[in-house]
Amino acid sequence: MKLKNRNLLNADSCAFFYSPDVWQPEGGPYSAKAVENQIKLIADSGIDTYIINPTTQIPWYPSKYREYVFKDYRRGDREFFRGHGICQGTEPEKMDTFLDNTVKFANLYLDLMEQGIDWFEETEKACRKYGVSPWISIRMNDTHGGHIPELSYMNAEIFKKDPTIRLNKPSIHPWRENCRYALDYSQQRVRDFMFSLIEEAVEKYNYEGMELDFLRDPIFLQPVVSQEMVETMTDWIGEIRRLTRKKALKTGRPFPLGIRCSSHLNLMRDMGLDIRELVKRDLIDFAGFSNFWQTSWDMDY
Repeated sequence: MKLKNRNLLNADSCAFFYSPDVWQPEGGPYSAKAVENQIKLIADSGIDTYIINPTTQIPWYPSKYREYVFKDYRRGDREFFRGHGICQGTEPEKMDTFLDNTVKFANLYLDLMEQGIDWFEETEKACRKYGVSPWISIRMNDTHGGHIPELSYMNAEIFKKDPTIRLNKPSIHPWRENCRYALDYSQQRVRDFMFSLIEEAVEKYNYEGMELDFLRDPIFLQPVVSQEMVETMTDWIGEIRRLTRKKALKTGRPFPLGIRCSSHLNLMRDMGLDIRELVKRDLIDFAGFSNFWQTSWDMDY
């Protein structure tokens, strides 16, 4: 597949919510206009592809099919976030500030939800309005709540309640204790869980491409993995490829599938991801290489 996408912007699931004074300067209850304002600026800046992340372990958009990150949140409920504050190591004297700020942040999502607005859907609509191609970025092992899994509102229920599906990393940076535990992809039920998350984003929304982000977080199996496990992961990504090809047949336009990961391909293979084999078997259309968590500006491709 020859891709025409040249200027791609990778965006966080909170991209529209970090700076409401920028995206909706007039104030008032948050609205779809905030999404449109950001996409217009992106289009005016020459970005042709917007790659939005809609999930951590669970959707940050108001999913109709699975647990939603703010499903049990009620406006102004500071206690909903206290567990995550403890999990991430917020100092006691800073906890009130953390809770107040998080409530303001979450209320923006609630504003949209109460109006029946799905910001994930609004994103792809706004992209088309301004001539930007909307793509999805799925975090393959987000560990925001990985220090004390039972406490964080960002964790899926299966991760909170079932320690046997957790990979005791330690983190790619051993001193980052907040990211200690992650989903263990050696288990079929973890792969099934993540596949269903991906399936919903692909089939229930009208996006045009997808990136599997293996930088959030880079460890998803205990290295060095067996050849059998490498093949299992390759076959699993093959299932995702079949899903995206089905989408392409349905829409009549290509649906590129790619991977974001470390540029150290031998290391990635030791961790279970054989990029060379994925390319050889035509299971991905592109790969974006970077260092941990953020973009590297001086890396050879």
